[in-house]
Amino acid sequence: MLVRLIAVLAVLVYLCYNAPVLAAEDRPDRWESPFFIRSIVDKEGKKIGKASSGFLVRRGEQVYLATARHVSEESSADSIVSFSIGDSSVNVKLADLGLSSENPWLTKPSYDVTVLPVSHKLLAAAVAVPLENCRRDLPPARTTLEVVGFPMGLGVQGPDLSPIVMEAKLASGEINDPFKQEGQRIVVCVPALADGSSGSPVFASIEEDRWRLIGAHSGNLIDSSGGKLAKFVPAHALIDLVEDHAASEKTE
Repeated sequence: MLVRLIAVLAVLVYLCYNAPVLAAEDRPDRWESPFFIRSIVDKEGKKIGKASSGFLVRRGEQVYLATARHVSEESSADSIVSFSIGDSSVNVKLADLGLSSENPWLTKPSYDVTVLPVSHKLLAAAVAVPLENCRRDLPPARTTLEVVGFPMGLGVQGPDLSPIVMEAKLASGEINDPFKQEGQRIVVCVPALADGSSGSPVFASIEEDRWRLIGAHSGNLIDSSGGKLAKFVPAHALIDLVEDHAASEKTE
């Protein structure tokens, strides 16, 4: 019995150290688009670290950071954004990506989503979701979803960012958030997701091996019994922000 146990353990150790690693070039591009953002906020005189997710979007040659609006409200010029370039990752301050009073986060009323037009030489090699791969309308309920980000700060250690791919199911169309007095618009999916997922891209399986971005995760709905549902902002709000910015750039 002891000999058999030792043999099993030896096999497990071998597999742990010799199992093939999924290299960046073997992962779908959509899994390479998320970024990790770290900010320091002052709360009641104490410095508190905040960590969330987001993703890169590209329209033509212009790249945008996209995340939940409440994530951007905790950010500053000193916030650090980490994103993937091949099998490596880079860390860049928001100020170096272009955040300033002249180039602020762009928001849309009633939607917890924001985008920031950015510019940096490293972005040329980064993977971003093409705007044409973002879908304005929602697929049917029970459609399989992927939410890709860094819940609980997982996947950010080591030279290569490794975002967590969480499977969910679409549970509603676009509705009002009953817990927000300002009338925020949301879409519900299940199950609820861990802290740090806010801002993660939400992809839907439209056809076999064909995925489209349909939103950005924005948090959880929690009732008095402890029941939880996840919520996200539909992608049409993000598309409008990007298109409005592109139109304003043409008129200047």
